[in-house]
Amino acid sequence: MAYTIETERLILRNYKQSDIDDYFDYVSDPNVANRLWGEEYKNKESALERLKLEETKPLQFAITLKPSNKVIGSVELILVSEKRKNEQYKGIKLDDNTKEIGYLLSPKFWGKGIMPEAVKATLKLVFDEFDDSMVTIRHNKANLQSSKVQDKVGFKIIDEINEKDHAKWIDGILYPSVRRIMTKQDYSNNSNLQNFKVKISKT
Repeated sequence: MAYTIETERLILRNYKQSDIDDYFDYVSDPNVANRLWGEEYKNKESALERLKLEETKPLQFAITLKPSNKVIGSVELILVSEKRKNEQYKGIKLDDNTKEIGYLLSPKFWGKGIMPEAVKATLKLVFDEFDDSMVTIRHNKANLQSSKVQDKVGFKIIDEINEKDHAKWIDGILYPSVRRIMTKQDYSNNSNLQNFKVKISKT
């Protein structure tokens, strides 16, 4: 099952290989690479290989800007691993179907409220369409932009954890990963999320 999610300014839909020019534009930016995989893609051939993988993920959404349909980033729902299912987030045990939200955005579009809009749209899918009971999210403590996104949307900080996979960021400095969660009850009690208008289509 594939989904398309439409908001006032955005359309979230699955990646296509024809997105390569827009995709390469932001995955080749060091400001994006520093927050994710550590090294920017230096040519379209290597970026296309990654894009082909992204294309196979039904819950990996390209963020496209209306009306141009330009791809400017992505937001993804990732099923929490078996290891993390057994983790306690300050006493909160993750359900088997708990998903984690991950995202990235072209620096050219930072500061315009686009990522909060995309994350809110994804929450509608999680809680209204899938009827999940919770969702997790995280950011590197040094990534202040991502922290602001999560604050704005309404995620609650649960704890900080030092994970080497996620801790290396800028100049080799280690920062903890800040973990957050939103439950179905949190979502239901948040009027901003409840009043946020989206259109979800199945394809």
